[in-house]
Amino acid sequence: EADPRFAGVQFSNDGQSADFTLSADKFKIVDPTSPTGSPIVPFSVDTNGATLTNVKITGNLDIGSDLTGARMEIKDDVTKIFDTNGQLRVQLGNLSV
Repeated sequence: EADPRFAGVQFSNDGQSADFTLSADKFKIVDPTSPTGSPIVPFSVDTNGATLTNVKITGNLDIGSDLTGARMEIKDDVTKIFDTNGQLRVQLGNLSV
């Protein structure tokens, strides 16, 4: 027998920060103007993290890490790859940044 499940929404605010928490196995968005009402599933979440599906970004993109050492940083017009010492090893795209 499967564990019981629940869906819920939680809001909290301590005056310094505010939280909005969803609890669900699946997250869907329905466009109310869609003739079919077909839900869109933009991402899924499990114990390994979140997986984005069919993503289209129409603006600035900045993927990076505040970690030092080995990492990859992607911005609108440049991709950089750093080794474990934080030394830039590969740069693609805009070479002036």
